[in-house]
Amino acid sequence: MKINKTKWYRIDYAVLNAVLESQIDLFEEPKRKLVTNKKSRELASNLETSDLKDLKKDIKENNVRFVFEVINYLNQKTQKEFRANNSTTNRLINGRIAEGYKLEDFKKVIDIKVRQWLARPEMKLYLRPSTLFSPTNFENYLNESNNAKPQLPKGNIARQPIILDFEAGEED
Repeated sequence: MKINKTKWYRIDYAVLNAVLESQIDLFEEPKRKLVTNKKSRELASNLETSDLKDLKKDIKENNVRFVFEVINYLNQKTQKEFRANNSTTNRLINGRIAEGYKLEDFKKVIDIKVRQWLARPEMKLYLRPSTLFSPTNFENYLNESNNAKPQLPKGNIARQPIILDFEAGEED
């Protein structure tokens, strides 16, 4: 006996009508956006290709300055010598710029992590662009409390020696 593998579905027309009505509302909004897209296409077609190249060059120069400023600040705070022309560093910082972060955000992350990690030798090595500016870490570091106390290394706790005086005896 052969089994029919055809799937059978039931259509709930009340749900279908509700979905279609909500989609009609969604279609009205993009029409407005299409008008602005047409205008932007017209403006872009009016621009000469040299103007577009100049615009891209200006944006790239601004990002290079921004990356240089961030890396320079990181180098000052950590006493390290990271290069601003490193392709990975540029990619990480430009990615955060594209997400809308400002120079103050980068400086805040650097300040927070320097305060927490600089005194700890096992964490000091993580004060680097790949850790600080990665997509997964950056927002978490930025949202950390600015008032968080730096964690002291476990080995540098000043301990006072205990002095036992057996000559004094016990008091009654």
